[in-house]
Amino acid sequence: MDTIKSEVAAQRHALGVSADGEDAADGLDVASAIGARVKLARGATAQQDLADAIGVHSNTVSKIERGKAVPDASLILKIAKATNVSAAWLLLGSPFPQGSFESGNSDGTEVLPARAYAAESVPVSLLAVEVGDYIYVPHFDVAASAGPGVFNDLELVKAMRPFERTYIRHALGISHNELALVGVRGRSMEPLLHPSDVAMLDRRDRDATTEGVHMVRLDGALLIKSLQRLPGRTLRVSSKNQAEFPPFDITADDDGERDFEILGRARWAGITLY
Repeated sequence: MDTIKSEVAAQRHALGVSADGEDAADGLDVASAIGARVKLARGATAQQDLADAIGVHSNTVSKIERGKAVPDASLILKIAKATNVSAAWLLLGSPFPQGSFESGNSDGTEVLPARAYAAESVPVSLLAVEVGDYIYVPHFDVAASAGPGVFNDLELVKAMRPFERTYIRHALGISHNELALVGVRGRSMEPLLHPSDVAMLDRRDRDATTEGVHMVRLDGALLIKSLQRLPGRTLRVSSKNQAEFPPFDITADDDGERDFEILGRARWAGITLY
């Protein structure tokens, strides 16, 4: 273990990273902590694909992720570039990694203990990130953008919020990671939702085949509304506060002429108390 720590210290020096930071993976040895972050940064990418990208054998990636080998400074930089996270985060677990990230364990490798990561150590991601018993859902600052790419802009992710895995997978029945948290604006959905409440969107549920609350983009504005399919290929868009915000219909003809898109269905909401 002293040898591994010496190697890591050498890599810190080579990368110009301060030795003051502490690993987020409390209770794991240094090599395993680095390996855990490499695995987390790799996400749904196959080990072979990452190996090809950084010019090593897939066995090398496997050994690094299992804590059996410590990557040198050059390899850490290559991994950081290939996975679009920061080299400092790979090495130390802080500060926040910068760049995109896709979650998942598609290769069937074991899931890391939830205690290995604090929320601030989970990479900022456009997708939810599953770590042990928790799923970290990206919280998007929708107030900063009403464009079509709101859920494709990493800079709009202001936090990764933890939810129990069993709640999302079993209670909500959501098996994928295309989730987003968004803040509620305006009073159109009162008394169901109030300004500053937070809603979780299932971004795969965009067909509105059943009545429910969805986020839509309408003429450049992002709105949370109740949607209902009507005969004749008509979609009724309504608010809970109908006294101030009357319902209206989107027809098949309108759909092609105006800026309208269903962005996801609301599956959970948290209230803000004052």
